[in-house]
Parts: sequence; structure tokens; C-alpha cells
Amino acid sequence: MLDRLRRMVGGGAGASTPPASAGRSTHNRHYVTAAPSAQHQLDLFRGEWTSAVPLPGEDTVSGPRRDLFDDPRMAWMIDRLRPGERWRILELGPLEGGHTAMLEQAGATDIVAVEAHERAFLRCLVVKNLLDLRAHFLLGDFVAYLRHTAERFDLCVASGVLYHMAEPLQLLQLIAERCRRVFLWTHLYDPVVMARRPDVAARFSGTTRLEQAGTTCTGYRYEYREGRGLPSFCGGPLPHSHWITRDALLEALRAFGYTHVEVAFDEPDREHGPALAVLAWR
Repeated sequence: MLDRLRRMVGGGAGASTPPASAGRSTHNRHYVTAAPSAQHQLDLFRGEWTSAVPLPGEDTVSGPRRDLFDDPRMAWMIDRLRPGERWRILELGPLEGGHTAMLEQAGATDIVAVEAHERAFLRCLVVKNLLDLRAHFLLGDFVAYLRHTAERFDLCVASGVLYHMAEPLQLLQLIAERCRRVFLWTHLYDPVVMARRPDVAARFSGTTRLEQAGTTCTGYRYEYREGRGLPSFCGGPLPHSHWITRDALLEALRAFGYTHVEVAFDEPDREHGPALAVLAWR
């Protein structure tokens, strides 16, 4: 197990090894010879970070996206719900802990975050250490977790995961069975938008009928193609996923028991395809 962890952190697929000039030993690249710093921890995953990890008082380099630790979509949800220390929260696909940090800053103290991507999970642990987060990060498939756990949650945060699912209706039902409230941000399929966006439409290769607990809809097969080989890839585990329409999403949430549904950040012309945020509760 220790050897496996060393390979994942020090020389796994897509890893970038910091040169000796960055404080590495010239005799053994697994040793840091400079004084401890946050940058050394971030450099374990140099070239893989999506987020620009905020570290007050320190000038560090991680990823390009500064919005993931200050996300207006999450801020909207937090403002609407005011999750506090008594809330038990389940986060699906935390990526690098940006939304996790925002939830803790809002007062949440009981967060379980499930991440399937091994290196994203390890990046979450770096962020947990650097920002002193209390969240409990788990490595594994969150569908399997939801299917087998007996835990119940006040809120599920599922931002950027539904459109990576081969069975999106299954995920929605599992969330509804365990969580009183759910916040989703997801891409959706819109035939009108696709007609004027050939760059996005080219990623789709056909349709299939999705069915879960009596609820049905059309799934539009999205192909990852060459993106799966990138070190920064953060999609699903399969070569494809299924996107669903806005109407199908809202109907499924109601069918699975959520009595109130609120939509925000409705962006049909977003760069990678139509997207919106949904808050649902019962």
C-alpha cells in the first residue's frame, strides 16, 4: 500500500516531478531539501491542478481556476439554505475541495466528501491539510456509496457530476433516498442549442432510453474521446456519459420525491454546453 501511494504521489500517470531547483534532492527525487512550504505540497501534483488554491499570506502556484474556492453558484445555495454545524452534508465529487472549503466557511462541520479519482482524492487531502479542513474525504465510487450506506443527510452537494454519469436517473434516485435536500450544477442537453453549437454537438453519438423506478427519459450519449488521456481529466470513469434535458431533470427530481425545485444560473450558451443550477428539497 505504501509503495502504491508513493507511485501515485511521486510518479503516477500524468505526474510531473519537480526539478531539483525547486528544492528536490539531486540524489533522490522523493526528498525535499528546502524548508517546508505549501508550494512543496502543491508541487506534488504540478500540472494537474484545476483550482487556484487560496493560501492567504503565501504566494503559491497551483491551477488556473480561481472561482472554485469562491464559486457564486455555491454562494447562492449557501445563502438560500444557510447550512450550519448541525447539518450532515454529503458532497459528491469534491475534485480539489473548493466547495468543501466554502461549506466549512459557511459553518458546516459535518461533511462527507466522496471522490472516485485517485489523484483528485490525494489533491483533496493536500487542500485539507493546507486549509485545516474538518471534512472527511473518502476514496471510492459515490454511486456504490449511496447504494450501500445507511446514512441520511440534510444536504447533498453534487456540482459538476450528473452529466458525467452513464445512468443519471439512478444517481438522482439514490440521492433522493438519502438526502432531504440536493444542490446540483450540471450541463444539460438542449436540441435547440446543439443546432447552433456544432462544436458541442459533435461530442454526441446517439441516444438511449433511460429508466429508473418508473421514471424514463432520453439519454444523449456524450463521448469523452481524447480528453480522458489528459492529466487534468475530471470526468466519469467510462468512455462516455449520458446527458439529459432540463425538463427530464426537473421531472425526475419531482418524481423521486422533491416537492420544491428552484433553478438559477441558467446558462444555455455556456462554453461546454447548456448548464444550470438546481436546488430541490422536501
